[in-house]
Amino acid sequence: MDVLQQRKEIEERIAGETFCTRLERTVAERGDEPAYSDKIGIPAGEPGWRTLTWSEVRGQVLDLAAGLAQLGVSAGDTVAIMASNRVEHVLADIAAVHAGTTPMSVYATLAPDQVAFVAGHAEPTVVVLEGEDQARRWEKALADAPSVKAVVVLDPATTGLDPRATTWEDVLERGRQARADGAAEYDARWRAVSPDDALTILYTSGTTGNPKGVVLTHHNILFETESSLRTSQMFEPGTGVSYLPFAHIAERMLGIYIPQFQGAHVHLVGDPALLLGALGEVRPSRFFGVPRVWEKIRTGVSGLMAAETDEDKRAAVERAMQVGLRYVESRQLGQETPAELAEEFAAMDAAVLAPIRALLGLDRVEWAASAAAPMPLEVARFFAGLGMEIYDVYGMTETSAVVTANGPGAFRLGSVGRPVAGVEVRLGDDDEILVRGPVTTPGYFRADDATRALVFGEGRPYCVAVLTLDGEVAPVLARKHGIEFDDLADLARNPQVLGLVQQAVDSANERLSRPEQVKRFELLPVEWTAESDELTPTLKLKRRVVHSKYEDVLDRLYS
Repeated sequence: MDVLQQRKEIEERIAGETFCTRLERTVAERGDEPAYSDKIGIPAGEPGWRTLTWSEVRGQVLDLAAGLAQLGVSAGDTVAIMASNRVEHVLADIAAVHAGTTPMSVYATLAPDQVAFVAGHAEPTVVVLEGEDQARRWEKALADAPSVKAVVVLDPATTGLDPRATTWEDVLERGRQARADGAAEYDARWRAVSPDDALTILYTSGTTGNPKGVVLTHHNILFETESSLRTSQMFEPGTGVSYLPFAHIAERMLGIYIPQFQGAHVHLVGDPALLLGALGEVRPSRFFGVPRVWEKIRTGVSGLMAAETDEDKRAAVERAMQVGLRYVESRQLGQETPAELAEEFAAMDAAVLAPIRALLGLDRVEWAASAAAPMPLEVARFFAGLGMEIYDVYGMTETSAVVTANGPGAFRLGSVGRPVAGVEVRLGDDDEILVRGPVTTPGYFRADDATRALVFGEGRPYCVAVLTLDGEVAPVLARKHGIEFDDLADLARNPQVLGLVQQAVDSANERLSRPEQVKRFELLPVEWTAESDELTPTLKLKRRVVHSKYEDVLDRLYS
């Protein structure tokens, strides 16, 4: 089908809708079914979950939205949330939307300086914090945040950290009372929300300067949801596990937006270290993992196989996995598996592979995917050996998540698939990926000129940087410090200059969370300009050129 026809069909399906109206429909259709579960209040190591149905979710959302109004939020305000993956995080997010405001989940690993920048830039009216750790990260921001009228804390013990603090239960109760006195006034707020209103603002991690707030609308995300569900063929509500931060667009799609759209059941895991245990307990029907998660699972399985002392059992597993790989490879690109191979796989799956998947809690998975970084082919092939098709997808926050994807009947190992329905993708003159469609952000929130830098760390254990001197600024600075030189190459080798650069790197690292900090750098003896290979005529970085041209430098920084 033509991409424009696909777009037209999806636009017709979501016309006039918002996530407020969508939640209302979901409750009408699936109100008594489970919506969100977490482990809050469940003793460590014990089974069981705290669960809300979709009717209970919407009931609390409407009360909380009224409670937020009581705290002074107005339409168009922002509400910041820093908490782990728990029921209250989701309720706060959806309630902020129903109050006519824009919620923004903030990474719980951000350093205080980063939090202060985000707070100063977004100017939230209300801040929702989980406990003491989150309150400490916000201490600097709240000290100079005149926009904040209230700080809502989930842990009552943290109310003493700020005079504007109030408890979650207090806000919920105030909202209940306000709606009892006049629900129509508060219902008018969510009914006034339009498809082009902001649904969320997601601040990028800021590894290339200050974080940028990506605005995504109801229309953006509704289109993305319809489009991606067509590719994934997840037409019925399923059971999922949410463990990545809600400041990440992939987790928002899978943990907040698609469940609201379909009425799925999501189990929220507050500590990612408990993920494997949760998988065994939940046995989800859909599971998304960044490559590092899939690698950890593979390492665990490989360790168990290596520890097996029975050579016959180990050989049987290896034979079964060879069949599993051949089976999955035979299904690529929509091909039909030969009958003989299908029979052989069915036998091996029943006897060996399915029990292994059951040990991992992945035996009921109907859709598994990976994104955020390239999935190593050997990892994808390993899970193919277990009879699992892991669908690589590609996208970014600015495109509402997925723009290309693999899916059932249309996948290839080592590929990120084809454009999803209604979205156009092509390569620019400099091989930059260009995307057009209703999923693209309307812009950055209160955007300033972006700061550019070159930082490398994808698929590596830490970040490193390749730095260059400014051809105009560096000589002036050198003369000021009495440094003699002939050219930029001289300055790049000068110990005093290297010391100054190290101070600058250290200063930048203080504003970053530990995973984002640059551990090593190398100062190049050349300058990058519009005439050099590394930059486009508009001074955009050609990352592929840099990675290739300075491959030896990058390898040296990791050696």
